[in-house]
Amino acid sequence: MRTILLALMACLCSATEACESTAQTAIQPAAQPAAQPAHHPLRFGVIDRAPGPFRNPEYGFEMRPTDAMGIDSLFRVAADGKGARPNMHAWAFLQVPDPHEGQSAYWQRVVVNAARMPFNERVWTLIATDARRAALKHAPGAQVVEYVVQWRPDVSEYRVGVHDFAKDEFVNVRCLGSHVGRPRSVVVCVQTFARTAEALAAVRESLVLTPPDSATADK
Repeated sequence: MRTILLALMACLCSATEACESTAQTAIQPAAQPAAQPAHHPLRFGVIDRAPGPFRNPEYGFEMRPTDAMGIDSLFRVAADGKGARPNMHAWAFLQVPDPHEGQSAYWQRVVVNAARMPFNERVWTLIATDARRAALKHAPGAQVVEYVVQWRPDVSEYRVGVHDFAKDEFVNVRCLGSHVGRPRSVVVCVQTFARTAEALAAVRESLVLTPPDSATADK
């Protein structure tokens, strides 16, 4: 999961020269009401979260993980191995499987990443193309099951989905980008990992861009 995410974040930067230098800062999950994780292996590092939408006023977006998903407290982003990029943040959510399934248990996962970066129609198309290429590179033999690119002056969107036969897993990403009402353009992506393409479709569809907090949007 981390490898694909880093490739996705890297392709956001590779499509434009606007990406800034890296910084040695760890990305922390946004504050959420939380309880201590239970003490058994399948819940190690997973922090319970209050049901409902996950909102980030800094980048200006909202999405809704399943109520059964907790925050992955161990998740960190180290783009290109040099630390987290200063204008990118990421959060991960995990749905803890039934502990009775043991080592064969499957974890449904959702990764959200947000970046501030300028783009135009050409760059948007390049970002989507790179995302598809990255997904196939890190899942050799995978089949592309969805590839849609839409450019609009207000809110642009692209979707990439692949079926990784080796892992029997569907990896889908939906990204939205906009500059409207923002001092700097933003791109927000929701990437899901599940046994079927439909399993977490509602989570991807829940992503919407919202007015950012004016106090933090231009940092």
